[in-house]
Amino acid sequence: MKKLIFTALLAVLGFSATAFAQVNNEDRISTFVRGGASISSYYESGSGGSNIRLGYNAGLGVMLPLRSKGLLTHIQPSLLLVSKGAKSEELGVKTTIEQVYAQIPIQFVHKFSEGDDTGASIGFGPYLAYGLWGDCTIEQRVSGTSSATTSVSVDTFGDELKIDRFDVGLTLTFKLDFEKFLMGMDVDLGLTDIGSDRTVGRQTMKYPKNVSGSLYIGYRF
Repeated sequence: MKKLIFTALLAVLGFSATAFAQVNNEDRISTFVRGGASISSYYESGSGGSNIRLGYNAGLGVMLPLRSKGLLTHIQPSLLLVSKGAKSEELGVKTTIEQVYAQIPIQFVHKFSEGDDTGASIGFGPYLAYGLWGDCTIEQRVSGTSSATTSVSVDTFGDELKIDRFDVGLTLTFKLDFEKFLMGMDVDLGLTDIGSDRTVGRQTMKYPKNVSGSLYIGYRF
C-alpha cells in the first residue's frame, strides 16, 4: 500500500514539473509565504481517548497557473513545517504527543473567479511528510497530594514509541486571495498508520492515523 502511494505521489510530482514547463507565459507564476495555527488529533484504530492538540504551521510555496477554457487552475506545491500530534488523559495520567513534520503538499487548486489577484479557490491533492522532531510528555499526579505532579519526556520518533517518521495522506484546501495577501484553511487526512502494529506482552498495540486542520495567513510575491 505504501509503495503504491509513493509511486502515485512521484507521478504527481512529475506531472507538476511538466506543467511548470508548459505554463502559458501570459499567466503569472507567483510564490508565497504563509504561517498560522493548527489543530490535530488521531483517528481509526488506536485513537481511543485522543483529544485535540494545538500546533503551528509555516512555510512557502509556488502557484503554477494553467488555463482551461478561461478558467484558472493552479498546481500548488509547498514546503511546510507542520506541528501535529494529540493529547489524552486517562486515570489521572496526561499524555501529550508532538510530531513536527517537513511536509510537501501538492494541491490542484481551482479559482472561482477569472481575476488572478482576488477571489476564492478550493483544491485537493496528496502530501508527503517526514518527521523532524517531537516529544511525548507523560504527566502524572503524585499520590497523596492535591497538586504535585511528576513528568517524563521521550523522543516521539525514538525507540520507546516507535512512531514512523514518514507520513502520507490527502490534503484539502480553501483559500481567499486579496491581491498580495491570502488566508486559508487546510485539512490533512493521513492514509498510513503512524507506526507498525506491535505486540507488548499479550496485547497488540495498534497505531492510529494523523488528522489535522490549519488556519493561515500569507503574502504572495
